[in-house]
Amino acid sequence: MKFSLVRKKRLKQLTFGVAITLTLIAIMQVIYGFWLEAIMLACALLAMVGVDQLTRRDRLDGAANVLVGVLFVTILILMLTGAGLRDLSLFGLPGLIIFSTMIGRAHLTYTVVALIIFICLALGLAYSLDYLSVPPMVASFETGFSSAMIFAVTAYAIQVLHKDLVDAGQVIMAENERFKASQKHIVYIAQHDALTNLPNRLLAKDRFEHALLKSRRDNRQLAVLYLDLDDFKSINDSLGHLLGDNLLIQVAERLRQTVRKSDTICRLGGDEFLILAEGLADIASISNLATTVMIALAKEYQLASSLVHCSASIGIALAPNDADNFEGILKNADLAMYQAKDLGRNTFCFFNNEQQQKVQYRLDLTAQMRMAIQNNELTLLYQPKIDLCSEKIVGAEALLRWQNSRFGAIGPDHFIPMAEQNGLIAEIGRWVLDTACRDTQTFIKTLPSFHISVNVSVAQFKNTDLASEIAEILDFYRLKPAVMDIEITESILADQVSDIRNNLAGLRRLGVSLSIDDFGTGYSNLGYLKHFDVQTLKIDRSFIQDLTQSEYNQTIVRAILQICKGLDLTAVAEGVEDRQTLDLLKSWQCKTAQGFYWAKPISKAALVELLVAQMTPDGSVESLIE
Repeated sequence: MKFSLVRKKRLKQLTFGVAITLTLIAIMQVIYGFWLEAIMLACALLAMVGVDQLTRRDRLDGAANVLVGVLFVTILILMLTGAGLRDLSLFGLPGLIIFSTMIGRAHLTYTVVALIIFICLALGLAYSLDYLSVPPMVASFETGFSSAMIFAVTAYAIQVLHKDLVDAGQVIMAENERFKASQKHIVYIAQHDALTNLPNRLLAKDRFEHALLKSRRDNRQLAVLYLDLDDFKSINDSLGHLLGDNLLIQVAERLRQTVRKSDTICRLGGDEFLILAEGLADIASISNLATTVMIALAKEYQLASSLVHCSASIGIALAPNDADNFEGILKNADLAMYQAKDLGRNTFCFFNNEQQQKVQYRLDLTAQMRMAIQNNELTLLYQPKIDLCSEKIVGAEALLRWQNSRFGAIGPDHFIPMAEQNGLIAEIGRWVLDTACRDTQTFIKTLPSFHISVNVSVAQFKNTDLASEIAEILDFYRLKPAVMDIEITESILADQVSDIRNNLAGLRRLGVSLSIDDFGTGYSNLGYLKHFDVQTLKIDRSFIQDLTQSEYNQTIVRAILQICKGLDLTAVAEGVEDRQTLDLLKSWQCKTAQGFYWAKPISKAALVELLVAQMTPDGSVESLIE
């Protein structure tokens, strides 16, 4: 309740109580023939009517001032006309102080107290100097009655004040309890995951530190299990975030039912969970716990009308052996979890130093990779493509190589996936396209019909406007789109990501040719070949090797060649290393091949030398240059 409402209520109560008291005392004065006193009390009673009107109009300060002022003046007159400092009206002054405190402002109380002190001192001085004579005390029933009324109204005021203080105290206590509950709730929210109500990373760290101290006292290891759900993203994307959240809630509940009460389960975020298991005796016990958790999580989940399966990969690190701080143990358990994913998922793996060394190597290599272009460590080599009818070079495949000052020669199969993961593939890919086109300017001056093939990764299709980038580079080097052949894997054609589809359509509109690299090892969906206007299929080297000895490989290669013949596509055989394989391919009417039989990947200068060596008089240098 607001203070103004309480104050108004108290004003009404005190006004009513004072009016009753004045009325009763005035009646008694009339009975005993004290007409002057009766008239004064009647005037004061009329003033109470004015106080009531001011209160009803919410003029509370004015009402309080009038009430206290009238009572003070009334008491003062009664004292002066009565027995002075020994007059029973003096009993009303303490009540007046209480009234002013209850219904007035602080300055009103100070004023009343100051006036009372002044009046008392003044009357005392006047009596001492005989300026006033002390009237005799007259005791009667009227005196006792008036005293009783004064005490009664004062006691009433004290009781009301006491009630106000008790109510205020209860309100303060209630607010204090609400504040404590609110603080407790805030701490709970700060330390728990809102979706699953499991402890979060903050509380996990606190629990880990306490558990580590206990494990050290008991001379035991603290097992930290880092869980990551397998294929959660695909479930979340296909069924929606609401059902994805429902899956996480079910996972949390299964973990609660699976682990011991002494274990701590935490949700770190997304689909990652943490289990802190204390007091396990040995590796076998920890492995049993991890196996139990995997079995529980691998069971099907009911999500609305769908039944889904979602397993988990678990990485395990032991404290303090693997790390003696939360961030360190978390990092190592995370590394072990990724090792479990590499092993095929739905399994668990313990952290070891070899994992740490691999991670450190990747970090160092990534740091070196960021400077590779600036340090001129990247180079392009070219493997010639041979027309099998004339056995002359018709083009080449650009192959990226990295010679690092610290790690030496690093193969593309090793650093390209890393570049895709750390976001460097866009910069490296553009450098490859730019360098290949710049070198092609030189190649076509010697062989006008020369075509350059460049491998492009899925990440480039997803993260860049590849078609526009290639168009810009071709325009800069004044090359026609027909000179460029983009080699892609079958997985790119099968990917439904809109950026990939848009880039493929853009390349088709641009006039750049598309080749499927390593055909036969992936999806091999013939519908994609027609839809995306693919011009070339490159037969994977795994089918070309041992071609003369393997009937299985012969069957696969002949089938691919028949597909190319039927769909009017060009077939390129990769990995030709001997004359017998070459003759076999020619007998099957394979038109183009590449491999070590003719040349390993060679430098730009070496390729130019080969082109010059086979140059014919009828070549038109201007045919492919705008």
